[in-house]
Amino acid sequence: MIWKIGRWKSQELKDFIDDFKPDIMFQPVYFSSYLNDMSAFIKKYTNVPMLGYISDDCYTLKQFSLSPLYWIDRLYKRRKVKKTIEQCEILYVISDVQKAEYEKVFTPPCKVLTKCADFSDDKRPEYKEPGEVLKMTYAGNVSKGRYEILAELAKAVEEANKDSKKFELDVYTLSPLTNEQKASLSTEAVHLYPPVSYDEIREIQKNSDILVHVEGFTLREKLAVHQSFSTKIVDYLETNRCILAIGDDYCSSIQYFIKNKCGAVATSKSQIKDELVKLDKNRNLLKEYADNAWLSGKSHHNKDDIQNMVCEDMKKTVMKKKGM
Repeated sequence: MIWKIGRWKSQELKDFIDDFKPDIMFQPVYFSSYLNDMSAFIKKYTNVPMLGYISDDCYTLKQFSLSPLYWIDRLYKRRKVKKTIEQCEILYVISDVQKAEYEKVFTPPCKVLTKCADFSDDKRPEYKEPGEVLKMTYAGNVSKGRYEILAELAKAVEEANKDSKKFELDVYTLSPLTNEQKASLSTEAVHLYPPVSYDEIREIQKNSDILVHVEGFTLREKLAVHQSFSTKIVDYLETNRCILAIGDDYCSSIQYFIKNKCGAVATSKSQIKDELVKLDKNRNLLKEYADNAWLSGKSHHNKDDIQNMVCEDMKKTVMKKKGM
């Protein structure tokens, strides 16, 4: 309401824009009325070309909520999202799934733009040969749906360790958990830790044998992440380790692992233990998945390639506007 009645269309804003003299706008598209209102004002005021970037599904109705207020809010805001996107020369999206779906409903061409990293051969971390016990690491938020998957994974680890200890799982999270939830993630072979810094977790990942990625199986969580692609995945690929991905193949991230064969994948809870058994019995798979992870990162997330793409798109867009 403050943004609606506020005087943000001020002379100070116009003076700033006039002084800066922009050639192009790069507009992240969020599910936010005032940011879309601001981009519309600046686009009209400057008449410069605009590139958009969207990393969550801020438009489709493939969501789950029983609240009428949720749907009123989404129906209102998606109109503004569409208006912003339709003014873009190019729309960058976060995944192949989002690209395919958004190209059907929006006019601008879509390009996939994800987090990038240096996948030069000399930057490749040395592959760590596994020890007798395979060390698994999960670091990140634990939503209700993700907790359920981690609890299933913890159960599968304990079952796999019945005869002898084969797996150890470390979970690092800032998410608040109940005492019951903490107990299920604090067993003989599963350890729950508070979060650590980004640099520390990167070192922990390099000392792991298997990095765990999970997406919830509930309808709400599947729909919420259907088009999404976690930035953590690029970190995983860069680490040159085996990845275990657990989630429904409706999720774009799970589709990514299946398509690029860059991780062991369990698309149902019942498959989790089976994938653990496979990795334990055939440890060559750990190296195979690590190699595929690095190659996938090099093919799809290489920093030089992505930065060059964005720079070239900006140059061409500005030159086209100026008739050059």
